[in-house]
Amino acid sequence: MHQVTRVYQAGEYKRDRWEEEDLLNFSKYLDEEKDGAIILEGEKVVRELKRLPETEESFGLIHSDIHPGNFFYHEGHIHIFDFDDSTYHFYVSDVAIPVYYPVWWKHRGESLAVRSKYGEKVLYHFLVGYLQENRLDLEWIKRIPHFLKLRDIELYTVFQKKWDPRNRSEQEQELVDGIRKRIVHDESVVDLDYEKIYKRAEQEIAKLNR
Repeated sequence: MHQVTRVYQAGEYKRDRWEEEDLLNFSKYLDEEKDGAIILEGEKVVRELKRLPETEESFGLIHSDIHPGNFFYHEGHIHIFDFDDSTYHFYVSDVAIPVYYPVWWKHRGESLAVRSKYGEKVLYHFLVGYLQENRLDLEWIKRIPHFLKLRDIELYTVFQKKWDPRNRSEQEQELVDGIRKRIVHDESVVDLDYEKIYKRAEQEIAKLNR
């Protein structure tokens, strides 16, 4: 998809840009008294991403929500669906999100070390496939932490929007509290050596192409 959208020209109808997402209006859904620090952090991340260079190699139409509930695996092939959140965004966001969700769904209650070990495996295998189809420089992969943080804050905002605090189930409250704790303590969902993983993936691709 990323390779194709490098040259894609929209017709009469065009998807929004990422910064037009309603959920990025954090103060609309978050309690400024309780979550003032989270609102400020979210606004800071958005400002940082807005400063990144938008080029044909870095920015285009992406899926924006690739997680285990949005694809099927059938006879050796992955079939992605649910393009409702497709937006114009940095390509690396579509690399960060497929790392974020498997780690969060499978190991969100585990330590950072456990999450990172699993995240390294996910990102490595993802890049082995991705880099054979579309080129994304290492410098963009190193920016993944910004996109992971943004997704943390966006997801926290989604839960505040969807789940009334007075009527949450125990499981729902646990999900909200877990994300909030990480954001407040400035702890990423994973802590990875992105350069090491990237170079390993390149080496594996070189072997496959011999």
